[in-house]
Amino acid sequence: MKQNNTGFTLIEIIMASLIFSLFLGASFAIYSHSQRTISRANWLNKSTSEDAISKRILSELSKSSSYPSTVRSNLIKTATMTY
Repeated sequence: MKQNNTGFTLIEIIMASLIFSLFLGASFAIYSHSQRTISRANWLNKSTSEDAISKRILSELSKSSSYPSTVRSNLIKTATMTY
C-alpha cells in the first residue's frame, strides 16, 4: 500500500505559528511606539502654539499698558547695565 503524505506535520504547523506570532508581536511593538511618539509630538506642537499665542498676547498687553516703566523696561535694564 502506498501512503499519501500531502499534509503538514505538527512540528511544521507549530513552527509557522511561532514565526507568525513573533512577527505580530514585533509589529504591535512598532505600532505602539509610533502611537506614543505621535501623541508626544502632538502635545509638544499644541504646547508650542499655545506658548506663542500667550507670548503675543502678553507682548501686546505690555505695549498698550499705560504705566511707562513697562514700555521702557528694556531701555532701563540696558541703561543700568552699562557703566
